[in-house]
Amino acid sequence: MATYGIEQAMLSADHPDRDHPQGRTFEVRPPWAAENSELLGRIAYNLRCRAARLEFPGRRHPVTVRVHGFASDLERVDILYTSLLVQMHGALLTETVPPGVNARAWRRSWLLGFTAEVTERIMYAEAAARQDASATTGSGKGTDLVLADREARVLQMQAQEFPNLLKERPVTYTGSGFTDGRLAGARADIGRSRITDEGRDGIEH
Repeated sequence: MATYGIEQAMLSADHPDRDHPQGRTFEVRPPWAAENSELLGRIAYNLRCRAARLEFPGRRHPVTVRVHGFASDLERVDILYTSLLVQMHGALLTETVPPGVNARAWRRSWLLGFTAEVTERIMYAEAAARQDASATTGSGKGTDLVLADREARVLQMQAQEFPNLLKERPVTYTGSGFTDGRLAGARADIGRSRITDEGRDGIEH
């Protein structure tokens, strides 16, 4: 999937009509809407997109997230997020909360650990694909320049839509499940399997 992203970027540099930046709105539903939106935002960032939370009314309500990126990258975000969301919550259901701890805090820290691990793996996969890429465009542009141009256009589009966007505070947690969440994230499939619409959960467009 990472190699595909590079290929699409290089092709669109020579044929701009085939891929262009756009915005997509995700409604992330509870339970754990805030933690699910953290997963979405980190995936988006590592796939050269940018996410902004528009509504965050509380843990019992949906969270609206606006993601900007090139169409081919947004599709990758959608596929990976849908897959990892299902895997994350499926794995959490199999976990046993240790006795004597706050169950909600433990589960929240577990979800954040899972998110940290899988998005770090995605980051390394993207970096490896970028390092291995040797293609150039018809005008002689290399991969780094093409990707830098795309990132600049995505940031510009986000800034135009949200000129007063505030930077979010770093996520913190108090539970002790972070390490167990990371172990589960190390076992997750980050793109080797096909995802069908039947596997979607926790997200509406």
